[in-house]
Amino acid sequence: VVAPLYLSEIAKAKNRGMIVSVYMVVLLTTLMLGFFISYAARRTMASNRKQYRVVLAVPQIPVGIALFCSLFLHDTPRWLASKNRHDEALIVLARLRNMSMEDPEVQSEYREMQ
Repeated sequence: VVAPLYLSEIAKAKNRGMIVSVYMVVLLTTLMLGFFISYAARRTMASNRKQYRVVLAVPQIPVGIALFCSLFLHDTPRWLASKNRHDEALIVLARLRNMSMEDPEVQSEYREMQ
């Protein structure tokens, strides 16, 4: 629930729908991959503790990577603006867009948030 919300808050308005849709496709693809891993473990491994551990351990790799990467995420500009932290919101927005705070595109997007 948090990831699509975060993505929709940091995405530009014109790309927001596509970005969240791509996220959902990736999520459903990885769920399907999990089913295939479980099926393959059942077909190729003896029914013992190893089978159970492999099925539970494999998904922990991307989850661990995502959890580690989430430590470096900034608060969203929209959330900062809603908390009257306007200077920080503008700084984060400029950083997300890889532009200067004075850039007209950043200023325009920031005004739309308020």
